[in-house]
Amino acid sequence: MFKFIFVVLHWTFFLVVPMSTIYLAYLIIDLIYYLNRLEGQNREAARANEAGQNGDGDQEADGAAGAVGAGARDAGNPGVDDIESD
Repeated sequence: MFKFIFVVLHWTFFLVVPMSTIYLAYLIIDLIYYLNRLEGQNREAARANEAGQNGDGDQEADGAAGAVGAGARDAGNPGVDDIESD
């Protein structure tokens, strides 16, 4: 009986620990991928926002193009932040 318990615990340890380590590595890689994707979306929104506020005096076009970036920040009122910040 003791040998059976020893064998079960032994193989449980050698199966569970590597699998949990692999799963932990997967979670870390997935988190890094998610954060990089989120950073890319923020970069695109900032680029669209900057393109909308080029300072040529055409506030209507600036607000419309800037609303693309503001929509990522404020989906309820796209463009309001851009107009107020001009």
